[in-house]
Amino acid sequence: MKVNHKNRETYTYKYKISNDIFSIIQIKSSFCLFFDIFFEEIDDDIIVDLNNIDVLHYRFIATQRLKDFFVKKENCIKHFNYEGKNFLFLDFFYKSEGNYGVNLVELPNNLDMLPLKQIKGDLTLENNYEDIFNYELIGMIGDSNKIISRLNNYIQTGIDFDDSKKFIFPNIVLPKPKKTPIVLKKNQLLELGYI
Repeated sequence: MKVNHKNRETYTYKYKISNDIFSIIQIKSSFCLFFDIFFEEIDDDIIVDLNNIDVLHYRFIATQRLKDFFVKKENCIKHFNYEGKNFLFLDFFYKSEGNYGVNLVELPNNLDMLPLKQIKGDLTLENNYEDIFNYELIGMIGDSNKIISRLNNYIQTGIDFDDSKKFIFPNIVLPKPKKTPIVLKKNQLLELGYI
């Protein structure tokens, strides 16, 4: 399914992680929220309030390049409310050859990539490990294989981490997983009132 959003409307889609695992994504322009809900393939419409589901992570994606990623537009989902939420990212910068850094930045209310408000400058693993682990590098991703690989790793290990941060922080040590997510079966979705 081809998706191309040039307007500022909010949409939700079911997307495919593997042949038998799917999830929900919310998109506004190119800003995407990934949610911590995974389920087996179903034909039914998903009926869920995304304000009651944990946000796994968020990032900008080139939706028009991810043709095989999106499966179905979902119309019965209550959208996550952006109002009053702060969305933070890591903004990469070059220091010197082989030496890079990131600043912690906040998106403007319109969720565009510019102008960014700097929250913390030149983060280090020693002083800012939580920020480096928890927030995404700002920028556009257009490779569904990278997204799917990361999500499969999260489903298998419970660790949601973008390996591209290792380019800047090659010595980062990942924490032990807290839990692995449950892939809901159709009967579980019915019990939860999600279909």
